[in-house]
Amino acid sequence: MSEYQIATIRQIWIVLPFLLFVSGAYWHSSRSLIKSAHGILILLAFSYAVWVSELTEFGPPFKYYAPMYVLLIAGLASMTFSFKAFIGKKRVHLVHGLTLLSAFLVWFVGSMAIAHDWI
Repeated sequence: MSEYQIATIRQIWIVLPFLLFVSGAYWHSSRSLIKSAHGILILLAFSYAVWVSELTEFGPPFKYYAPMYVLLIAGLASMTFSFKAFIGKKRVHLVHGLTLLSAFLVWFVGSMAIAHDWI
């Protein structure tokens, strides 16, 4: 792993265990992959961004961003589905405020990492 990739992970390292926790909590309550995949999918989006950042340079074409966006959209779709289909205690949905914030951070930092264009 390059120094650039490690520096990217350091930007939002606290979010990464939280995403695993969210998926684990939903899995424990529902035992359904589609109802609990949102944290894992968002984590995979960030993992992809970190991985592909080693292959890109400043201003890469959209094809490098597309898989990250697809994973983020799939994560948000899973989160939306969990609102409707989750049978357990509805209080658990309060965690989605932090999940949305985490998804935004993954999108923001991941996009900058792929583009090699940091604020």
